[in-house]
Amino acid sequence: MMKIPSYDCRLCNLVSVNARGNMPDSYFNHKLHETERFIVTPCIGPFEMGHVLVTSKEHHLSVAAMGPEAIPEILTIMQVAIEKSDIYAESLITEHGSTYDEEGGACITHAHVHIIPLHGKHFSALDGQLQLLEISGIEQLHTVQDPYILCMTMNGDRRVYAAYNSHSQMVRKTLCRITGRLDTDWAVQPNIPDVIESISLWT
Repeated sequence: MMKIPSYDCRLCNLVSVNARGNMPDSYFNHKLHETERFIVTPCIGPFEMGHVLVTSKEHHLSVAAMGPEAIPEILTIMQVAIEKSDIYAESLITEHGSTYDEEGGACITHAHVHIIPLHGKHFSALDGQLQLLEISGIEQLHTVQDPYILCMTMNGDRRVYAAYNSHSQMVRKTLCRITGRLDTDWAVQPNIPDVIESISLWT
């Protein structure tokens, strides 16, 4: 079910700017790729050069809420990323999905997936922190009815966690802990040089 877009939603506004064909008013509004249901843009505060955001064009709370047609598009975008650069071959693909009655720690309640180059080996980093949800395959993500965190690799390794006990930016903070980094908050560390490099990589 689609929620009515809100002017208060950062990602609804991002999609709206691109739909009108306006010139980007910032680096973060550059449309790098587009499918029927998603647009790809640079990520604000990228964790690595090439870190991009895959955002639903309509206001859904998660990829799971978009139904079974959404996942094949995500998989197609993953392949496009690999064709852009070899750095995407070892990517971590992650989403923090919410529901109408439970945000589960998501910081933006609009379906968006991060593709983070070089960190696919950390797809299971939340093991022991959150409860695993069992699904038979990634194509069954639409059957998940709870807030969740999805972590998967380009090779199909995956974890889907129940997010009731999660917190905002949990994946990023966990990656920082593992790698010894301190840039835990994308909002205060925009990392413009890597954003510019990401745009160049895709265009």
